[in-house]
Amino acid sequence: LASMSAEDFAAMLDKAGLLGVVTKYQDHCLVRSASAAVAGVGIGIGIGTFIGTMAGAHGEISGNTLAEQLKTGFGRTMHESLRRGYAVGRSFGIAGAAFVATECSIEKWRARHDVFNAVFAGITAGAAMGAWNARAAAAPAVARAVAMNAAQFAALALAFELGSDAFAAFKAKHAA
Repeated sequence: LASMSAEDFAAMLDKAGLLGVVTKYQDHCLVRSASAAVAGVGIGIGIGTFIGTMAGAHGEISGNTLAEQLKTGFGRTMHESLRRGYAVGRSFGIAGAAFVATECSIEKWRARHDVFNAVFAGITAGAAMGAWNARAAAAPAVARAVAMNAAQFAALALAFELGSDAFAAFKAKHAA
């Protein structure tokens, strides 16, 4: 499957009678949101595990022998990796699902696919994530977190949307 082109993959799905099913459910916001959540969790676990490995490698080494020191260090590193992987994966999954669900809903409501859908979805999802992350803080801190996250998500969505459009134009221009 890794060396298969998109056309060959579509032909394989069509031959198996699955192309219509995949195409039909690809337009549902819930399915798109769920697949974004799964992808976000996977990416977040990878990033969180990497960060946890770096964070868990530091600290005081306890134990008399090298084997005890390695066992303690490895245990701390694994614990920190799993903890960070879970936390970052959860955040990426929630952010991905919120963004895609909002973008899909806006796209269906506006009946057009353009960069504004991504920006509006970025603002909405970023504001929601900012409010959730700062929920225990005082009101001014919550407002600041909402504004900052909304601006950051919108800027990131704009960059991705413009980048994907530029890549698609480049690919279409150089396809031969």
